[in-house]
Amino acid sequence: MTRKDFFTKSLVASSIIAAAPLLGATESTDQEISPETGRGPGRGPRQPLKQVLEFVQAGHRDLDKIKVMLEQAPGLIHARWDWGDGDWESALEGAAHMGRADIVCYLLSNGVRVDSFSAAMLGDAGTIQALMKLEPGIAHAKGPHGLPLMFYVGYGGSVVMAEAVTPHLMDKAGECNRALHTATLSGHEALVEWLIKNGATDLNTQNFFGKTPLDAALEQKFDGIAKLLRSNGGKPSN
Repeated sequence: MTRKDFFTKSLVASSIIAAAPLLGATESTDQEISPETGRGPGRGPRQPLKQVLEFVQAGHRDLDKIKVMLEQAPGLIHARWDWGDGDWESALEGAAHMGRADIVCYLLSNGVRVDSFSAAMLGDAGTIQALMKLEPGIAHAKGPHGLPLMFYVGYGGSVVMAEAVTPHLMDKAGECNRALHTATLSGHEALVEWLIKNGATDLNTQNFFGKTPLDAALEQKFDGIAKLLRSNGGKPSN
């Protein structure tokens, strides 16, 4: 056997051995999934599901807990939770849709896999423009809980970013209406004005809590935004 043949056969054999757990997992969908099913050779135990859920929940609101949990189990950085019907969410995605830039930045600094939603929420117009140029269909992507990219653009507050995304939207009005909420909540008056002129059709659409954009502007004491919304038909929810 030549040296080349030896290495070729060794690599093939190694590939088959490495794939064996995965192949076994596809033999029958009726078999119960054991702790070893599909696990790569030499890998340690999986993260307990309770710990994964706790970490994803902390990503929405608790930076201190995120720090403690990552110190104890660094592998949680990539963990995702399935809320049902394929609604997968990571701690990063939870932080992004809650507008928690502090948690998003901490996770990014610790090596989490970046996505378009967190980039948009941070107002990184350059990244979003590049993604739209790479593949305009990214504008249609939905984050956890079905939240559209424009929802995160609202948090980011960049008019340039909004201009890059909106030409590719299939439901421009609906998604601009949603962006109006996050832009208002974050105090981005220039983006609120742009959305009113370039896509939003219902200034009184309500969020998860039954509140309108004007409610948020009044609560946050964003007087300029409140005036802008009122002058264009915006009303409080009650």
